Amino acid sequence: MRTGERIKQRRIELGYTVDQLAQLLNKNRATIYRYENGDIENLPTSILTPLAKVLNTTPADLVGWSDDSSQLSRTQQIPKEAFIPKYKKVPLLGKTAAGEPIYSEEHFEEYIDVHEKYNIDYCLRVQGDSMIGANIYDGDIVFVRKQSIVENGEIAVVRVNDTVTLKRFYKTDTGVMLQSENPKYPPMIFNLNNTESFMILGKAIILQTIIK
Repeated sequence: MRTGERIKQRRIELGYTVDQLAQLLNKNRATIYRYENGDIENLPTSILTPLAKVLNTTPADLVGWSDDSSQLSRTQQIPKEAFIPKYKKVPLLGKTAAGEPIYSEEHFEEYIDVHEKYNIDYCLRVQGDSMIGANIYDGDIVFVRKQSIVENGEIAVVRVNDTVTLKRFYKTDTGVMLQSENPKYPPMIFNLNNTESFMILGKAIILQTIIK
């Protein structure tokens, strides 16, 4: 049965005349006849939806689509696995300071799951309170992508001598400034005389907040 025939059959079942259906849809009777005679093929949703509402049915019923999933062809069926998020494991490598820099042995602690859509190489556990203005708190886990260059204002994992710290990075006219997100910690300034004492290890990509 074609769509037009289903529309006509449903109209008759409800006891509507062509004129009555046209009035309910704010259309003229000629348009209703075109629907029922199949003069308009592949009726769009903008027509089917109000039609189905007035006829107390669904667009799927008017078109003839079955709600029985067993009627779907193999190519139409979507595997359940497609809806399951895919994760990868990245190593947790010790701690990074969010206050006074602390020594980091970068030793392996465990693996942490992260969605595979993120380009992440490792993660570090934060210690300290200097990044609380960026909603990064003591004990949180920061996921990091390895890279040696970051843009101004981005949060970077930086090695300073034998310590690792988490700060906002800014390039200045004379060197580099590492800025905390807590006013009680002064910025760390590096110029031509001591720039070699620090190295960018990566960029903070996402944060996992630890609820205490």
